[in-house]
Amino acid sequence: EQTPEQSMSLDTDCICGAGYQPSAYGRGYCTKCGRGVFKGVQGNIQCTNPCPLAATSDRGATSEDDCYCGGGFYAVIKR
Repeated sequence: EQTPEQSMSLDTDCICGAGYQPSAYGRGYCTKCGRGVFKGVQGNIQCTNPCPLAATSDRGATSEDDCYCGGGFYAVIKR
């Protein structure tokens, strides 16, 4: 049986979850997406999906549904 140290020897063995991106601290670390962007998939890619204009999100957002209007703005939802 492998120990955790043996089974996680490659960068590709550990991936960041939705709402997280690879950290500048080195391999094996993930940080929450910043405010105003989201990432809805797993993978070692950056959070690059922006919230709509004049909207923001809390850190760790996973979809556009996590975005909300900034102060003084309101949303017009088109369906």
